[in-house]
Amino acid sequence: MNIAEKINYRVGKIRATNCIGNYYYSKAFNDKAINYYIKALKLAESSNDIENIIIGKSNLANIYGKHNNLAKAINLLQECNNLLLQKGDSASRNRAAILTNLASCYSTNQQHDSAIYFYNKVYEICNSAKINFGIALALHNLGSEYLQTKKYATAIDY
Repeated sequence: MNIAEKINYRVGKIRATNCIGNYYYSKAFNDKAINYYIKALKLAESSNDIENIIIGKSNLANIYGKHNNLAKAINLLQECNNLLLQKGDSASRNRAAILTNLASCYSTNQQHDSAIYFYNKVYEICNSAKINFGIALALHNLGSEYLQTKKYATAIDY
């Protein structure tokens, strides 16, 4: 962080601030992690750095999702998805990851139809990009959702 500040490297400041947030997140100091993620997000927003805005919002969503503030997590992940679509990024690994997290939040929130919808989107992305691990994960998650909704025959197919 000091070097990025010293040479006034904007992206370096954002990424270093996110990394400090990641450190605190890994140590379960969530209040500190949130503070650093918000600082990084504000820096990214001040320069309209879409890539780092997505990273910042996704980082915050992960914390909120793990601590049952699902409405906030869902909102942030939907914002990330919208930003990806606005920049023409409809079929990337990054979008698949965002949509997987979004579907997981919907599932935890007992909104299984929404979870199924987004896991299907993840499957489509991974299938078209030949991301085998993503395909397997999406199929597993779809099977789990159908199991949750007691559609056992469909769950077995997945």
